Amino acid sequence: MVALLACMQMGPISITPLEIEDTKAIAHLGRHPEVFQYIPEIKQPFDAETWCKNAIDNGCNHIRHLIKVGPQRTPVGYVQICRRLNMDLELGYWIGKEYWGHGIASAAASLALVLFVSAGGSPKVFAATKPDNPASRRVLEKLGFLESSESQPPEGMIDHLWSPA
Repeated sequence: MVALLACMQMGPISITPLEIEDTKAIAHLGRHPEVFQYIPEIKQPFDAETWCKNAIDNGCNHIRHLIKVGPQRTPVGYVQICRRLNMDLELGYWIGKEYWGHGIASAAASLALVLFVSAGGSPKVFAATKPDNPASRRVLEKLGFLESSESQPPEGMIDHLWSPA
């Protein structure tokens, strides 16, 4: 499966394919180190230009979308479905600090899963969280993810599996 370049919207939340022109918005959203404190793959200081280029060029990123809210479609975060090194599918997301606590991650992740599965992607998707990140664990619970030992999460993380009926 190649990168899905479709957009989706649910209420005020939309996801659109990440483009290099989004680098400035990504840099602004990623300016707080706390945004990436639970994502070991994103090193600090955050280099938005390199990160955007890598996200766009990575053929294993099937969903690589900017999260936007409201009628102005203000960028607020990022969501992806990609392949892990062991080739399992993984959902990942992050939200700019000023937008935490508004249900945006749950809505955007749900849109990404619907887009991926409706395009023929496997409904078996993993997501990993740090044990001390209750917000992300709640997002995954809302989406129907369950803790799982079926795959190998990154070191120090708890794995979750989404496999809808």
